[in-house]
Amino acid sequence: MREWNYIFHFRTGAGPEYITCQYMVRFNADVLTNGMYWKGPGCADLLRPPPAAARPVATVPPAVVPAKTTLGADGLFRFDGRSLADLLPEGRRKLDALASDIKGSVRSVNAIKVTGHTDRLGSNTYNQALSLARANTVRDYLVQAGVPAQTLQVQGKGESEPKVQCAQTRRAELIDCLAPNRRVEIAVFAER
Repeated sequence: MREWNYIFHFRTGAGPEYITCQYMVRFNADVLTNGMYWKGPGCADLLRPPPAAARPVATVPPAVVPAKTTLGADGLFRFDGRSLADLLPEGRRKLDALASDIKGSVRSVNAIKVTGHTDRLGSNTYNQALSLARANTVRDYLVQAGVPAQTLQVQGKGESEPKVQCAQTRRAELIDCLAPNRRVEIAVFAER
């Protein structure tokens, strides 16, 4: 076989009407293509992409980049604290400012992710529970401040994502060194 012929029916876009085109492929003795031809007026033109002006332009919504806020747990809670009663005055001021910013300068909030973190002191189970409790407390505070509850998501990461590694042997120095690991991160996914 040295030649294959195909018949295509291209719709014209006007109801059931179509144009019939023949396409021929010729092969050499090694069965490699050595020619391809369209038969019929304008058949090859049907497969060319339309000019750029005629192509529909897909509109891609802008990606929502989260506004991230990291609050050091030492400025937010008393040491080892986790409840609303354990929130320090400085922490309350920061959360009030964040809630005010969310309510005042945001058109629509898609989601707010509150993630609690701890240092490595204590067991994994204890740190996981502590980080989740802190995230829940921050969520509850933001809801009391008027942030829509349905937008808030919480998670506790425990000690799994440290910012610093410390090798101090004295407990007080180690606690000070590990302070950056004790934090609550708030990511606001919103359109401003």
